[in-house]
Amino acid sequence: MNVREGRMMKQTGWAIAALFGVSLMGAPGVWAAGHATNRTSPPAQSTTEIACCVPDDEGVECETGTADECAAAQGVNLGAVACDPNPCPPPAPEIACCVPDDEEVECEEETADECTADGGTSLGAGTCDPNPCVSPPPPGDIQCCRTDDGETECEEETADECTADGGTNLGAGTCDPNPCTS
Repeated sequence: MNVREGRMMKQTGWAIAALFGVSLMGAPGVWAAGHATNRTSPPAQSTTEIACCVPDDEGVECETGTADECAAAQGVNLGAVACDPNPCPPPAPEIACCVPDDEEVECEEETADECTADGGTSLGAGTCDPNPCVSPPPPGDIQCCRTDDGETECEEETADECTADGGTNLGAGTCDPNPCTS
């Protein structure tokens, strides 16, 4: 390389450095003396490692990364702490929740906040197997007990249907659990 080519490379290098906000004489992002420009340097990216609580399929897990990565993952930045032991709070416990669905009530295992958001009724800790939620009877239906082949069974029907079938009207309610005795 001759002297002329060296000078052109130096001038080109300064122009590129000014364009991208870096210095050829100091640390990245520091302007070299005598080479001011109207350009501002790009925003600094976070490079400090932090602990981040990130939601996943099994609750919340702690991952190490930058604050920018944590925000992108919709996590909670805990700052410069270790992930071992896991500093993230445990997920909210699931409850049995009775949620209205069309003409019946379904049981969903979800958090109390999710249950409230769904317009459900919390049954507290428990499971949905067997279904602890009672669907309301259709308007006008009652619990009717009748004996069929020696067994007493319950049917949800109108009072007139119960009387016509020779059953015993137990009033409004459902047949789950069976209120009729054998």
